[in-house]
Amino acid sequence: MHFADVRLDDTATILFSSGSEGTPKGIELSHKNLLTNIKQVSELLNFQEDDVILNSLPIFHSFGLTVTTLMPLCEGIKMVSVADPTDGAEVGKMCARHNVSIIFGTSTFFRLYARNKNCIR
Repeated sequence: MHFADVRLDDTATILFSSGSEGTPKGIELSHKNLLTNIKQVSELLNFQEDDVILNSLPIFHSFGLTVTTLMPLCEGIKMVSVADPTDGAEVGKMCARHNVSIIFGTSTFFRLYARNKNCIR
């Protein structure tokens, strides 16, 4: 396996804004940006060995990329990905099947899950 020689200030990814104020803009995030976000959230949550994270946020958003995708990989935390986070029944099944202990989401997703009786069983 080969690892590229990169500096912390090198661009790791470019995420694009929604364009709510005109044309979408590319926002460069460095390796340091990503790793700092991961470290901050990891320290805040104090993960346990048996924690399982539900990955239901899109990776085109910075939180979905750093916290629900990269953080579990960097911290060695089991992650379960859901193809359609708007499918409350499937989210509920995945959470039960894999003993999900941590879910990140938006208020929209949480309202959807709370209204779906199959999600909260």
